[in-house]
Amino acid sequence: MTSTVLVRAAAQPAAAISEINGFERLPQNCVLFKRTDTKVYYLIEVKPGTFDITIHRKWRGTSGTFKVAMPWQYFLFSWERVNENEWGIKYYINRSFVLWSKKRITSLNDPCGIARLPNVYGDANGICFGGVYSKVVDHIQRMDDLVNSFYGSKFNDDLGLRVPYKSMEVWQEKTEQNPFCWMGWRFSTVTLAQRLGL
Repeated sequence: MTSTVLVRAAAQPAAAISEINGFERLPQNCVLFKRTDTKVYYLIEVKPGTFDITIHRKWRGTSGTFKVAMPWQYFLFSWERVNENEWGIKYYINRSFVLWSKKRITSLNDPCGIARLPNVYGDANGICFGGVYSKVVDHIQRMDDLVNSFYGSKFNDDLGLRVPYKSMEVWQEKTEQNPFCWMGWRFSTVTLAQRLGL
């Protein structure tokens, strides 16, 4: 069984969600889910805004907390179904990454790129969540916990040494001058469908 659903309406009946998702609710701000026989994909939306990024050790000569502007953000989680273990876990995260988009995604044909953030693999292979984790068994709640805590984590130079400007200081300066500075960034033309392999 394979299905792809763009969940734009927030007031989806629980029965309709359960029929496709297998659960009575979706993660907070989920705008898409895709289910196959063994995997479930969720796309979770975060609106543009100014976010705190804390670099906890020297990275390009930088450390500290910076307030920086970001475009539409989308956390994409791929969960793989496993036999229920002694802790009751039925799914584990197979892949996860953060996408950026210049506009809100409303279609599988909308373009999106890999976020240029510390701790995000540049090849779309995953996210380092560091010390941010969730002990709950419910994989829906785990996604809520991970997304809601992501920017509260401390970033470092372990992965993806890419940011939109030459330094965090410049990024913060650009944000202070214009909180929509990201409108002038170059964005990927790869569509969401292509990233999902549809």
